[in-house]
Amino acid sequence: MTVWFDITTIASCGPPATGIPRVELKLAEQLCSIDGSVRYCLYEARLDRYSEVASDDVRRLVAMHRSSGTVAPLELTLRRDDRRATGGRGLFAAADTWVSCGFNWRPGFGNLAQLYAWRSAIGLRVVTMCHDLIPIRFPHLVPGLATVYAPYLRDMALHADHVLCNSRCTERDLLRWSGRSGDRGLRTSVMPIGCDVEPKTVEPGAAEPALAPRIGDLLQHPFLLSVATIESRKNHQALYRACVRLVERGVDLPRLVIVGQVGHGGAAVIDEMLGDPRTAARITILSDVPDRALSSLYDRCLFTLFPSLYEGWGLPVQESLAHGKVCLSSDQGALPEAGGDLADYADPWNTEAWVGAIRGYLEAPDTLARREADIRERFRPTAWRASATHLVEAVAALAGNAGRRGAA
Repeated sequence: MTVWFDITTIASCGPPATGIPRVELKLAEQLCSIDGSVRYCLYEARLDRYSEVASDDVRRLVAMHRSSGTVAPLELTLRRDDRRATGGRGLFAAADTWVSCGFNWRPGFGNLAQLYAWRSAIGLRVVTMCHDLIPIRFPHLVPGLATVYAPYLRDMALHADHVLCNSRCTERDLLRWSGRSGDRGLRTSVMPIGCDVEPKTVEPGAAEPALAPRIGDLLQHPFLLSVATIESRKNHQALYRACVRLVERGVDLPRLVIVGQVGHGGAAVIDEMLGDPRTAARITILSDVPDRALSSLYDRCLFTLFPSLYEGWGLPVQESLAHGKVCLSSDQGALPEAGGDLADYADPWNTEAWVGAIRGYLEAPDTLARREADIRERFRPTAWRASATHLVEAVAALAGNAGRRGAA
């Protein structure tokens, strides 16, 4: 009985890994360390088959995503099994477990219909992950995705042996939508999501030779930080409007540094922010920021801002707290779960609430310092090792339950 961890997403997406690819990357990295029996696979769309990736290649892939330089795609060495006598199922044998936390609903990233068929035919166990139900609850925020995502989730609820969820909020959303509870066939668990702080490249206060000049220059002056894909759902418009009002009211507003790839609707809001003379010189947009540079930005910012309209989790909130920084966050979805009582919250639609909260901390540095001290004293970041351990234990429990059913 082999456990297969699918790395199709990180093998298909370039660095830096953010969001869902980051979850897959961190889990793969930890699994390589804590469980040598786990094997790795990816889906080859051209051949419509799953092939094995050597663990050494997985480590190289992890290193590529962590690199701060321009990297060429890796040539992975793939092993392709062909078990035609049992229906051409490729790698998987009876009672194996296939686990994926990536973009399973995307065309070319897998063949779940085939996996579910093998589940019935040979007892392949299927473990997937639900990151959120945003395409179903708020389809206007991710246009066109609901038509693919809803059938994907429906099949997952009917056929997956176990569904990992990234928060209690996501688990509730999934169970309510599917109309199924754990005792009616859909097994779920909440996997803790890691937020490990990257090791420092230099001593605090020293020069930052490993960082790109543009980032190094930003670190020399006060700035606010927002980390999120630049797209409609992340609601950077709220930050833009708050900045405009603060400038118009004569507030000495530090630079706002926005770190993220550009997604749906992101180009329009960037054009608006950088085209407005009131904010053009006060906002910096950065993409493709490697982990260690991002860690330095977290360390040196005044505080962070995350006005998302809805989240299945809230990794930027946790990362901010892990760096001892106050996060002013939206109060929607799983964000209060991610930040607890150590983050500050505002309605993402209420611009004046954001204006007041930002101004409050800018004009009361002692209050900000006390809040930071409280965070440093009380926040305990979750390690990605704990995430991987939860995954391993969930798979082991699944195998144990199957064994008990077989013996009954």
